[in-house]
Amino acid sequence: MLNRLYSASMDELVGMLEDLLNTPKFQVESRAVVQAAIRRIKAGNQRKAGVVDALIAQIAENEGCTRTVTFDRAAVRGAGMTLLS
Repeated sequence: MLNRLYSASMDELVGMLEDLLNTPKFQVESRAVVQAAIRRIKAGNQRKAGVVDALIAQIAENEGCTRTVTFDRAAVRGAGMTLLS
């Protein structure tokens, strides 16, 4: 959604997130989780997922969830979530 809203590629969005994380004036909650989500996207594990889907999947994993359910079919394909039907 962010890429459509801002007409940005996934690489551009990831670059912007990395820039924000590296800007000392910004305090980012759960910085390590955001960094891990970025690594997952860059590794190609969630290339088809949106940044938000990748972040949700990473937060869930960090909290010990064995699966994350969603109505979003793109999140199922790209972020490895389970479709709730």
